[in-house]
Amino acid sequence: LNNIRSISGGDKHGLARDINGNVWSWGGNWASQLGRNTNGNNSPNAGLVAGIGGTGILSNVREIAAGQATSMVLINNEGN
Repeated sequence: LNNIRSISGGDKHGLARDINGNVWSWGGNWASQLGRNTNGNNSPNAGLVAGIGGTGILSNVREIAAGQATSMVLINNEGN
């Protein structure tokens, strides 16, 4: 991963937010916490998190947080 602004570690997965506001995830995925429409498929490699509704990629993210079997983001929607 390059150009990472923040990182958060969950129980068995991780999240990273890059300078463009995209979110990357890797690790355990038994509860879809990777956000990549791949429930149950663990991933040792970082991949982009799917956008809202499961399409495209999640972007314009300001903060990330990873928990035991959850992942959360705060989207920057200033001006909307």
